[in-house]
Formats: sequence, C-alpha cells, structure tokens
Amino acid sequence: LSSSFTRPDCTVGQVYPQLLKALCALMDHALGGIVDSDCWYGTFYRWFQEDRQLWERERSTVHHLQAFGGMGSFNDLVFTRGFPGGKAGFERFYEVYRLVKELSYTAAELWHEAQKRSPESKAFDVLIDYRGVPVSICTCSEGHRWMKEDLGIPYYASAASTMAEMSAGFELVAERGGEAAVEYLLHNTLPFDRGPVLRAMGAAVARLGLAPRPNDCRACRRKKQECEILYLLGFPMEASKDFFRVEMTPEIGN
Repeated sequence: LSSSFTRPDCTVGQVYPQLLKALCALMDHALGGIVDSDCWYGTFYRWFQEDRQLWERERSTVHHLQAFGGMGSFNDLVFTRGFPGGKAGFERFYEVYRLVKELSYTAAELWHEAQKRSPESKAFDVLIDYRGVPVSICTCSEGHRWMKEDLGIPYYASAASTMAEMSAGFELVAERGGEAAVEYLLHNTLPFDRGPVLRAMGAAVARLGLAPRPNDCRACRRKKQECEILYLLGFPMEASKDFFRVEMTPEIGN
C-alpha cells in the first residue's frame, strides 16, 4: 500500500460503465439469475441496464442519480428470506453493494457536475475525485484562528477510511472491470489503509497556518464564534471553499 494519498489512475468514462456492469452483476447474484423478477433486486437490475443504454447513447448519468434518495430508493435494502447463502451470504453481499453503489454515485455525480459547469464541452472526460470533508475554522475578533474540531475524532477517521476504500475500489474496477471486480469482492476483503489519508488531511490543515486556540483570550472563549467551513479535497489534498472539485481531461481517442 502507498505511503501517500494519491488520485486513482482512472476517469469517470473508464469506470462508470464498468460500475453499472458491477451493479447489474450484483443484482443478478441476488436474484439467482432470475432478472425479470418484480422484486426490489429485479427492479434495479433493469434500472441499471437502462443507465447503461443512456450512457452509451447520451453520456448521461441523470437517471442513475435518481435511483438514490427517497422511499424505495436504491439505498433501501434489507435482508430477505431465501437470499443466496442465507444471512452470511447477504452480509458479504451488503458490503460489496455498499461500496459499489458509493463508487457509482460518486462517478455519476462528478460527470453530472462537469456537464453543468461546461455544457458546451463535447469530448471530455473527468478525473476521479471525492466530495470534500468539512472542517470548521474559527476566527475570534482578535484575529486568532484555530480548527474547531480535532482530526483525531472518529468522524475524520471514518471519512479517511471511506476515501481510502473508495480509492482502492476505483482502482480495482479500472483494472479488472465491473463484473470481475464484483466476483473478487464477493470472496475477498479489499485491502486499504486510511493512514495516508489522515496524514494528507493533517498536512492540508497545517498549510492553513493555524495556531492552537489561546487560553488567555476572552474573545476566543466566547460561546459564539465566526466559523468558516472549508473542505479537504484534491490531490494533493488541500483546504478549499469548494465542496466538489471537477477536473476535466480530453476524452480517450480525442
């Protein structure tokens, strides 16, 4: 595993269609091959097949994004009797489902954001990136600046784990393809290390030049402070006002 946190070596155009194949393979696994079923899994198998067609025809991810959020969405999944492999089989399936849907949603969201920002662009691709992790920077009336939270709290450890796992997931899909990635994940644990991400977060905060909150400043001790929300994102990671960074690149073959 790398000692530094770097960008996955892939683009949305490379991994998004493979992730749709991965989602269809997952639904097929849950259905035991009966893909015309009217149950939850069958409904989303056909949904993702339509997503694949829309990507091939229109390079659109809007329909895919509509699968998430609200009652009956792709986020609503519970164990059902008769699942292949029983409870243990469902638990393994759920871990793969959780990761793959996060990867597909991120790729689709990046693509949609790029289209909104540059609607005139026709032959482009988008480098993989992540949503920013928020940090609160407080400034008192005397000019002292400090980070309200501590990077050691569980929230940042969890965010670092998510980003590290997603990075490994994107690389797996780019290397093996969606269907082979699902087959691997159903039988293996994906290795990832959150340590480099936490170190990148620490370096990004350090570059802000903050000082520890002083104990002898009355203004700093007031309950209400002026706080600015910044987001840790990018490669190398930095603190930015942007929640989502979109970096476009020429489409392969153009």
